[in-house]
Amino acid sequence: MTIEERIEAMERELAETKTALEKLRSELATRVVTGEVVVVDENGKRRAMMGVVKDGPMLTLYDENEKRRVGLYAVKDGPRLHLYDENDKTRAMMGVNEDVAMLALSDENEKPRAMMGVNEDGPRLTLYDENDKRRVGLYVVKDGPRLALYDENDKPRAMMGAGKDGPMLALSDENLKLRVDLYAGKDGPMLTLYDENEKRRVGLYAVKDGPRLHLCDEKGKPRAMMGVVKDGPMLALSDEKGKAIWSTPR
Repeated sequence: MTIEERIEAMERELAETKTALEKLRSELATRVVTGEVVVVDENGKRRAMMGVVKDGPMLTLYDENEKRRVGLYAVKDGPRLHLYDENDKTRAMMGVNEDVAMLALSDENEKPRAMMGVNEDGPRLTLYDENDKRRVGLYVVKDGPRLALYDENDKPRAMMGAGKDGPMLALSDENLKLRVDLYAGKDGPMLTLYDENEKRRVGLYAVKDGPRLHLCDEKGKPRAMMGVVKDGPMLALSDEKGKAIWSTPR
């Protein structure tokens, strides 16, 4: 499984967790509490309530206006901690679901805007826009850290990472075709430009022997090469079979 496929799998898992949490939040609002214990302050206002719902025990804390501000639940899917604003909207949710520990932060409309999770593949942080579209993904996976930037259609358009061979940056078009690839390896930095069919058309390299510029045909084969070597500048042209047809004398 590639890094991108692994990240997409993690995102699907995170989306399922988010859906489960939203369902839980709806269910908690309608559950009947049994064995209820209420704690009031000196003014007779409810400040804490402890009880048992169908899936397990719960503890709710209220502010001085008897507004729910904290909810702690030990339900079948795992423990949950909810933090509510003054309008009784869930703004922060923490929980453990099977092998995933997660934290979700929501806006005033209870739309998740930031979600952080940790599972066996490592931690990740996802940021969403006001339309609930994923826009930023930050991951620390086995092969190294990754930063993914998504467009308004939830498509990854930019990916940055650092692996054992060096850092990289990949840019894609609206069809998720790779168009730009920047990589800094042990031999030096390399910049590659691709056409709409993901064929390499331009390669720029700063390697040990000197800078190189490759121009490739529609099949990705280099047809022109320019560079600067120890003895001076050079230019070479090749036919479609890769045979040299002209080059500067050395």
